[in-house]
Amino acid sequence: MVGENGFDIRFIRRFYRIQKIIFPRLLSPTVALFSTLLFLNLLEQVVIYFVGLVPSRFYKVLGDKDLEAFQVQTAISLGIILSISFVKSTKSFVKDILALSWRRLLTQQIHAKYFLDIQYYKLNVLNKELDNPDQRTTQDVRTFCTLYGTVISAVIIAPFTIAYYSYSAYTRTGWIGPTASFIFFLIGTMVNKLLMSPIVSLVVAQEGKEGDFRFKHMQIRSNAESLAFHDGADIELDKCDSRLERLLKVSSRLINRQYLLNSAINCFDYIGSILSYLVIAVPIFTGVYDDLDASSLSAVISENAFVCIYLISTFSSLVDLSNQFAGLAGVTHRIAELLEVLAHDSGAKKTDSIESIESTSDGDQPLCGDKSSALSNPRLMISSSDEARIELSNVSFSVPNGKEMLVEGLNLCLKTGQNILITGSSSSGKSSVLRVLRGLWKPKEGTIFTSLPIKNGIFYLPQKAYFTNGSFREQIAYPDRISEHEAFKGNDDQIVEYIRMTKMEPVLERAGGLDGDVDWNWYDVLSPGEMQRIAFIRLFYHRPQLAFLDEATSAISVDMEEILYKEALKLGITLISVGHRDTLKQYHDFVLRIEGDGKWTFGSL
Repeated sequence: MVGENGFDIRFIRRFYRIQKIIFPRLLSPTVALFSTLLFLNLLEQVVIYFVGLVPSRFYKVLGDKDLEAFQVQTAISLGIILSISFVKSTKSFVKDILALSWRRLLTQQIHAKYFLDIQYYKLNVLNKELDNPDQRTTQDVRTFCTLYGTVISAVIIAPFTIAYYSYSAYTRTGWIGPTASFIFFLIGTMVNKLLMSPIVSLVVAQEGKEGDFRFKHMQIRSNAESLAFHDGADIELDKCDSRLERLLKVSSRLINRQYLLNSAINCFDYIGSILSYLVIAVPIFTGVYDDLDASSLSAVISENAFVCIYLISTFSSLVDLSNQFAGLAGVTHRIAELLEVLAHDSGAKKTDSIESIESTSDGDQPLCGDKSSALSNPRLMISSSDEARIELSNVSFSVPNGKEMLVEGLNLCLKTGQNILITGSSSSGKSSVLRVLRGLWKPKEGTIFTSLPIKNGIFYLPQKAYFTNGSFREQIAYPDRISEHEAFKGNDDQIVEYIRMTKMEPVLERAGGLDGDVDWNWYDVLSPGEMQRIAFIRLFYHRPQLAFLDEATSAISVDMEEILYKEALKLGITLISVGHRDTLKQYHDFVLRIEGDGKWTFGSL
């Protein structure tokens, strides 16, 4: 799906795909803004025409030494200048507003697909084919919208401008004016097309390397304390410099290619300025204007020069857009690649993730150990059974895209009220069991049934909890919005009690209370132990039927672990814990040991 990119049929398809997003329907705000932009571009060309005639009018009145006409012409010229200033400023304003509207539509479309189910996880963790989806969603979309706003209106208006000035040049200079301009444009277009095609792929590559370089610095920022403890500055310096060198290598190749393109562009610009005078010289030296006096001839020459120069300038401006076209094509490919991958993954969602079904009877549910009932197409199903349970039937799985099985033929019933501890050696696949249960990984074989609602009945506490931007209350309510639990605001005493229980009062004070305006990054101010304690407050707040805990107390003392586990059991939360500590056994009824090489055992504690 990701490969060589250039100006080809694939680019046209991808470009059209983006058009359908930024122009969703005929009667939409972006269509209205775009129509306004086209009108302003057309109006600009009309006013520019009158601006271009100003010098010839001054030549005439100055040549005739007509003071009254000079005063009138000065007033008219000032009005024209004010008009062109207003039109240009308004056009720039509308173009910027349109670019923002495009960015909103395109980014929201990507967001809708990116956050659908667990596509963000698949794209960042499982799918390594696509580089830097974050940069494609942010920087590349912004670049596309800015460049497109600059290029598109100029390209659409250009045919009308060229048609008018071609006719005007023909009436003044004969066929040689427009013909020379067209030949000039065709040669420039062909030369620039040859020079531009390699640049598109280099723009795509450069954006990828920019993303890699930025990500490396983001990684250092996010792990600055760990890096400082390890005193790993020297090796990270080498790695950052290595990423920089890769970026600069691609950038150097791009600069070399752009040098040739810019040379061609500048050459055609200056040839165009000379060509306009060559065209004007023909009617002058053939005696077309011999009947005019000196002042009238200077006015005619000025007027004709403006028409021919502007016609050639219009062609030159299209040639000058080559660099912007190359940049636009590069980010178009990158954005479209992201949309294609998201669309592909979204289409496969039903077979990879959770499918809701209505079971007809208890007899349709496979019993633990009943391997014959495993489906050939593994999936996670939601049952309508009254009994709250998760049932794994003959489940086998490996690392995504891996061949070696972590667990084979796992048959297990997880019922509410039965707490299970999952243990095993490092890298044996303990946490992977939770990934399969959550639907992050697709099992190779077997079936998983659940009668618990996925959103509210089951809760996951990873070893490193996720913290969003926002207040302390928002961290506790996550992943729900505060508005979804307004009623809980009236019971702040219970939240504060959980905060006291976990000894998190200093953090509450630093945050300015539950609803204080927090502008810091929570990862920068919380220790791993504090993060895990807040995660447990989050668990108590949601109070699910079943909770999966992945090394959720690894950074917490044994005494605090006891407080947290006892409170969870007191609240009636069934716990499925992954952990190494022997102290965890007292809070569980059964143990699932992952032995490695696909083997496992299950028994009572």
